[in-house]
Amino acid sequence: MDLKHLFTDEDAVSPVIGVILMVAITVILAAVIGAFVLNLGGQQDTAPQATYDYAYNSTTEKLDVVHNGGDELDEEEIKVREEDGSEPGLENAGADGVFKAGDLILDDGDVTAGNEVRIIWNSADTDKSSVLDTYTAPN
Repeated sequence: MDLKHLFTDEDAVSPVIGVILMVAITVILAAVIGAFVLNLGGQQDTAPQATYDYAYNSTTEKLDVVHNGGDELDEEEIKVREEDGSEPGLENAGADGVFKAGDLILDDGDVTAGNEVRIIWNSADTDKSSVLDTYTAPN
């Protein structure tokens, strides 16, 4: 047997490499398809993006908050909270339970002058939450 010929003979190298590549492609495709079938590639739960208008009456210490535009806000996922932890409450979002652009979110809410007010979103599906906006009531 000629050992020199054994190391220089390249017969059947291409078919072996081809089989290895085909197996690798099959495994990768199976993993990707399996991830989507098992919903591992599901959508992320992201906070809604919206803008707000604030009107504060420093004499009566009442705050109005209006949804000015952007994503609709689910009434069950939104809280208005002062920095001291108190919640002035929300308006009813209507029959569909959603605040849309132009809707009053807070009407004559009791807010202490100088306090920061946060609009907070809590996901109904996950444990995620996010501060959507802040407003400081003038002194």
